[in-house]
Amino acid sequence: MLRLDFQQQSLNLIERSRSVAYGQSLLAEAKLHRLAARTEHRLAWPTANRTFDLLPLTIY
Repeated sequence: MLRLDFQQQSLNLIERSRSVAYGQSLLAEAKLHRLAARTEHRLAWPTANRTFDLLPLTIY
């Protein structure tokens, strides 16, 4: 009986670890999507401060 309890606790711990890891991966993916959207928006609509950031450095 004690062995079954230990096995069940181990399975519960593994399952919780998986769900935490899955949640963290979803959070990381959402952050990447947000960052990509911000970068895309910034490139599409440069502000006055960022206009010259988009110019190539080879122009003299």
